Amino acid sequence: AASDVYKRQSYRGAKLDIIRPGDSYYDYDTGELLGIAGTHVGSAVYLGGNDPKTLRVESVHVEVRRGDLLVPAKRSTAARSPGHPKAPKLRVTGHVIDAIDGFHKSSHYEVVVIDRGSRDGLKPGDILTVNSNSRKVIDQYSTPPAIPTNGDPISPQVIYTPHNEFLENYEGQRGNMGGIIVDTNAEVINLPQESVGHIMVFQTHEHVSFAMITNASRPIAIGHEVVN
Repeated sequence: AASDVYKRQSYRGAKLDIIRPGDSYYDYDTGELLGIAGTHVGSAVYLGGNDPKTLRVESVHVEVRRGDLLVPAKRSTAARSPGHPKAPKLRVTGHVIDAIDGFHKSSHYEVVVIDRGSRDGLKPGDILTVNSNSRKVIDQYSTPPAIPTNGDPISPQVIYTPHNEFLENYEGQRGNMGGIIVDTNAEVINLPQESVGHIMVFQTHEHVSFAMITNASRPIAIGHEVVN
């Protein structure tokens, strides 16, 4: 079947898209390989000949390189109207896994990739809410019991800056380390997620979708959760 498709698409005058493979996309939670990103380099047509065949490049966005892939040309779905914006019919919970143009954070009218697609019921025009990740803060007004050390002078500690902007587990002792405080008595609290904006899906594939940020109160970053 694959050879038949190749023969049908390799006649003189057949149009091809030139695609450059990019990064692999993985499900944020499970690590499942969802696909490989591709940059549309340009278009070409077959001029004829046996293998190897001769092609003429008709248009390019960037230079054509060795290793670029040739696939049968198809009409882009990005320019199609997504219709009236609406909520997805099915419950959707996913994550932002890429920001187009390589930025880690995005804002109004920029494009992001999410790890949910047509198999999850998404369609062009669907609107999703973007939630920030839960943050950790220190409750300075509580005095929880010290962490038991079982006689070991070195135990897991809490490390934080004077402005409580950085937290992690630390193997050390109580004290002040260049403005960074280590304290076994600090109580760490997980703050709830907050809505930081909305995105509108405009192109879906089986496993991933492309969406435009319609509004954002804070920068939307890779790893942020998307929900109905």
